[in-house]
Amino acid sequence: ILKINSFFGFFAEYKMMPMIIINCMLASSSCFLVYKVTSLYTRKRYAFAAFALAALSFGLSPWSVIPYSDAFGIIFPIACFYLFVKPVDSTVKKYMNFIFATILAICGYLIKPQCLIIVIAFLIFETIYGFRKIHIKNFIRPIAVIVSLCVFVPLISFGVTQLAVN
Repeated sequence: ILKINSFFGFFAEYKMMPMIIINCMLASSSCFLVYKVTSLYTRKRYAFAAFALAALSFGLSPWSVIPYSDAFGIIFPIACFYLFVKPVDSTVKKYMNFIFATILAICGYLIKPQCLIIVIAFLIFETIYGFRKIHIKNFIRPIAVIVSLCVFVPLISFGVTQLAVN
């Protein structure tokens, strides 16, 4: 972000402004995802109350103008959770949500390692749910998540490392 800003020179005098803008965008997106997730479980007015509380907690925090990894990583667990619980109408879409949630979790891990905790929770949930109905097809989802983690973590890590070096 800072390299792009220095290349284009948008904020020549205050070079950290793009980081603050992106920080605010991520916080706003996180508040919206809090609303979306809450609306899956409650009525719209309670979901709006959750949105308002999230907006107040982000908006009133003095840390919102200080770019650091916690602020950049906040959207990843919320987005992963939303993709995990979002209702879909086909198995293919459900697996695509799992793959996207895994990719988001890996990206979040590269920013803040604690973001991967949500994937551990999903794996535990899916394993327990799989044992409820002892069929081999019930273990496909957790195994798919583990395999996708093993494939995507090195690839994304390598890509980010290459971008950081260049």
